[in-house]
Amino acid sequence: MSPCVPFAYKRFHQELLNGRKIVIGCPKFGPIKLYLQKLVEILGSADVKTLEVVRMEVPCCGALTQIAGKAVEISKKDTQVKETIIGIKGKKLVSTSV
Repeated sequence: MSPCVPFAYKRFHQELLNGRKIVIGCPKFGPIKLYLQKLVEILGSADVKTLEVVRMEVPCCGALTQIAGKAVEISKKDTQVKETIIGIKGKKLVSTSV
């Protein structure tokens, strides 16, 4: 999840966090290779059925979805990847399976 989402989307806790575990990363400012490595480790050690990427609509956040897809591919797990995009004005724009 993009660290900006909880600030931009006021229903974050009620709609997106409730009962779930989160991993936070920013592909613009963070180490992408480390994010991929850690996500592969998490998928390898846990039974994750669905991995939902919740990101902002800005271009740099698109890398989070790519990282998630690559991690699932590397881990060889049968994990579904979903993507939820939050607009810069705080509205949920898209929620789809990838």
